[in-house]
Amino acid sequence: MDMPVFSLTMNDYRTHSGLDIQASVGSAVATVAEGEVTKRYTDPFMGVCIEVTHGGGLVSKYMNLGEEYPKDAEVGCKVYGGQTIGCIGESAAVEAADTSHLHFELLQDGKHVDPLDYISYEPMTDEYSE
Repeated sequence: MDMPVFSLTMNDYRTHSGLDIQASVGSAVATVAEGEVTKRYTDPFMGVCIEVTHGGGLVSKYMNLGEEYPKDAEVGCKVYGGQTIGCIGESAAVEAADTSHLHFELLQDGKHVDPLDYISYEPMTDEYSE
């Protein structure tokens, strides 16, 4: 949030409150941890969005989703880590010029945090990125 990045779509510099995870349209989107689906909405800029509350003040947001989603991802449903809650879409108008991706945000006590400080991951090697 403290470093502006160039937006191809908007042709300007702006802060970016999340992490963009490149994936093909239709790819499954899974939750990062156990929680409850607390919101499902369409944002005029970020498209179809789902929020999952995990407890301890942690909320994950999944944006730029497709319209289709499983019945067990409706508001009020309990979800487990790794459960599919939707798929990659092309619904984020403000990121339309970017390659297809999930826009992922993580909030702690209502404030944006760097998801990489909370989630362990294995970086891709050149072998997989070709």
